[in-house]
Amino acid sequence: MSFPPDKINPSFDLYEKLLLEVLERHIQPENEWEIAAILESFGWTDKRVEQELGLHDVFQLARILWPMTHRNIATAANSYRQQTSYVKRWISVIKRFIRGTFFALPMLIGIASMLFFRFSLWSYEQASVKTATAIAIGTVLSFLTAGGFMQTISRRGFFYLLQGYYRMAGIISLRIVRTSLLFSLAVSFALALFNVLFPILPWHMFVITISFYMALNAIWMAVTSLYLLQQELVFSGLLILGIGFVYIGFHYFRLNILISQLLAIVAISIIGALLVTYFFRRAVARGERGINPSLPKTTVTVYSVAPYFLYGFLYYLLLFMDRLMAWTATGQSLLPLAIWFRGDYEVALDFALIMLVVPMGLMEVSVYRLIVEAIESQQQYTLSMAEELSNIIRRKYLRSLLLMLGVSLISACTDYVVFRFVLAEYIVHSLHEPIFTGYTIKVFLLALIGYTLLSIALMNAILMFSLSRPDGVIRPLLWSIALDALIGFLLSRWFGYPDAVFGLMAGALLFSTLTTINVFRILTNVDYHLYLLS
Repeated sequence: MSFPPDKINPSFDLYEKLLLEVLERHIQPENEWEIAAILESFGWTDKRVEQELGLHDVFQLARILWPMTHRNIATAANSYRQQTSYVKRWISVIKRFIRGTFFALPMLIGIASMLFFRFSLWSYEQASVKTATAIAIGTVLSFLTAGGFMQTISRRGFFYLLQGYYRMAGIISLRIVRTSLLFSLAVSFALALFNVLFPILPWHMFVITISFYMALNAIWMAVTSLYLLQQELVFSGLLILGIGFVYIGFHYFRLNILISQLLAIVAISIIGALLVTYFFRRAVARGERGINPSLPKTTVTVYSVAPYFLYGFLYYLLLFMDRLMAWTATGQSLLPLAIWFRGDYEVALDFALIMLVVPMGLMEVSVYRLIVEAIESQQQYTLSMAEELSNIIRRKYLRSLLLMLGVSLISACTDYVVFRFVLAEYIVHSLHEPIFTGYTIKVFLLALIGYTLLSIALMNAILMFSLSRPDGVIRPLLWSIALDALIGFLLSRWFGYPDAVFGLMAGALLFSTLTTINVFRILTNVDYHLYLLS
């Protein structure tokens, strides 16, 4: 039998607190049995319940909490929590914005390093075009093969961290990192065999490509793991430290710049791995309590993360497709190699990429706020009011969409003004060449438009991932890559390699359009998706 909570020895506030903890795990428990299971996942055993609450077992505690989910006391407690945590919620929003922008910080650090020191961790102003081509191929390969593993670490890692299972998050992250490094090693051997059978690159270039490919793959794994642990400042500091290592090796020890860069990348990868191990162990020691479940079978994990792995690969393929079209376009004269780095094209794209910094922070906040508001709205509507709820959520999404578009346009305009006029003379003085010529300005402008459209698509992707609907992202991404490749290939061959940027713009436009349509379709049944989310 159950007892009224105010007749039990402990204070009523304790049961309110327990109820709120249960509702944070599942906002609408189905019955008292589900509440008992959630309590056990928190570490409440029959012995603990008897010692601390004076009850017989966990099931009696669940029977006490179950009626409270239908009483006004639960709503009042939630309202009280919302009122008292108003400041904390805004602090959380600010933190999320900063966290989103920090994810773009490596790009800013690299560009700033090139402007001030004329080198970064994986580029050098005075490098020959052959060396730049070898490094560029290795860099692109590292993103393409590591992108899927980066998404997998984030997906599975956050899945366990949000439940407080730090040990499981650490184990799965380590397994994914190990698999990524083994995979990159296998890709290196496969590429070496391919280069033997079909000589694409001279072997001195191939060694540079594979060296940077392997080293950068390791650093992406370390950066992703630190991001998972919310240590954005740490991985940004590591990149700055790496640039410092390059500076010391190149200027003080007179090492070759490539050797200095590779040693620096390896060094900060090792430091990053040690820091990740330390942070995971500290998190386990501080946070994990209660049951200690085992990881699911590998086949189950692979099946569940496969769409996100595919997205990680396809996203970077879309991002680099126009570059690949530009680097392989012959023009009026034959290229020395099948693929040839275009420095002026790359500089224009790199400067345009900076406009994504602010939108990336905003999209994380927007999606978080939208999901929270949707869950709060769901509690105020019955099943018969599902259509009205969907209309409200769609309007909220449309406001977020327009806000993202407006902020992205302002960011793009600011980016153009800063690099085209404010820093133009300094850039020319630093790089010793006029980079903003006729066609590079065109590439710069069109890339800004493309990345503005891409910011819309990325917000849609994050929202659909939050609702566990990766299918709404993968299909549009496939079509967008195909359009990017088609337009980039044709225009770069007909008119010249700078026109490959039209492929980027077209692909981003299609990606943003299709994902926006899919989001509106999904939000038509938002009550169903919120139920699954809860």
